[in-house]
Amino acid sequence: MYKSNYKIPPIFFLSICMLGCNSECNQKSPPYSGYSRSISESRNKGVFQYEVSADKSIWMLDTGFSISIEKAWVENSWSGQVLVFGKTPIRKDDSSYQIILKLIIDSSHKQSKSNYFYFVGSSHLDTFIYHRCQNYYSNRIDTIKVPLYRELLDYIPSKKNREAFDTITFTKKSHN
Repeated sequence: MYKSNYKIPPIFFLSICMLGCNSECNQKSPPYSGYSRSISESRNKGVFQYEVSADKSIWMLDTGFSISIEKAWVENSWSGQVLVFGKTPIRKDDSSYQIILKLIIDSSHKQSKSNYFYFVGSSHLDTFIYHRCQNYYSNRIDTIKVPLYRELLDYIPSKKNREAFDTITFTKKSHN
């Protein structure tokens, strides 16, 4: 008696479906918002727009506590999708932008502890920040303003209950 194996075609079909780049069975997680960690990475992903410089190079936040900008650039907002098989595709949004900041935080008095929490845009003050430019087109195309907040609590209050103590204005760098 001849026995045929009917299990091979369904397994073959299922493996082809899983290898499909954007099929639902190949997605490991929901899409995520992305940001580049360097200008070269931003260029490689095809989302880099231009470098920016700030109106002030150093901000004194508290006594002996200052921040300065090491690098800053603007890129298109983008998202990715983690897949089981294959390379993660990048979905670039040409209509929205984000500014990426690499900061240097200097505390000349290691013992001095601030009673405040600082936020750049809606992000905690850190050495690496990305800020989505929500009202990008309401400003001039080459100027982006990012508010600085100082709060007593570890979270930023709602928009109607917060007030910026300063603003960083970034302008497009001209490369001669």
